Amino acid sequence: ETSRHEGVMEAQILALMGVRSKWDARGRVQGVELISRAELGRPRVDVTVIPSGLYRDLFPTLMLLLDQAVNAVKTDTSEDNPLLRNIAAARAELEAQGVSPADAGRFASVRLFSLPSGVYGTGLEQAIHHPDTWNDQHDVPNVFFNRMSHLFGQGFWGTRAVGGTNWNLSPTVLRLALKSAKGVVHSRSSNVYGAIDSDDFYQYLGGTAMAVREVNGKPTEAFVADLSN
Repeated sequence: ETSRHEGVMEAQILALMGVRSKWDARGRVQGVELISRAELGRPRVDVTVIPSGLYRDLFPTLMLLLDQAVNAVKTDTSEDNPLLRNIAAARAELEAQGVSPADAGRFASVRLFSLPSGVYGTGLEQAIHHPDTWNDQHDVPNVFFNRMSHLFGQGFWGTRAVGGTNWNLSPTVLRLALKSAKGVVHSRSSNVYGAIDSDDFYQYLGGTAMAVREVNGKPTEAFVADLSN
């Protein structure tokens, strides 16, 4: 997807966050810079990114760039900065579970979650094809949370969160990042493969939408960004 659309989704993420890329004289991206609140003219959007294992392998520099964007937005102390507000709320919840203030702050700031190196797939393809392995619909999103809750960015790379009294902290960190999410977006940049030609579409778009529903207790909007042009 990213190779075909040449970074449109990443550009949309940066735009939502209120950040722009910095380019050198040769047209190469050399970091990011914050767009001022006055220039932006609207509140920023807190974006959580859940890339696939293949994306992790092919585009680690883009993941680091998106993490730089998170750090840039953290410097904006505007009252309507949702990232700072959500980080503060998540930090408080993690500290209440016994996580140290320093670790709680780092965990709460993570906005990229995926699989550890060498691992691929959300695990939902196995669960969906083998309904005899689960008894309740709530068991299925737990597969997604356990597989996709490895931390990337903020000094982590495929790390599971540990600390406090919660023995399975990583899914909690992902749940906190998805709290109050208003929608999920997946791109489609070609008609070579349809949405139901493979399990990738429901694994990631469907899996993330299901995770948000599990966290917030109600369905959320699911969008497909048509980048075929």
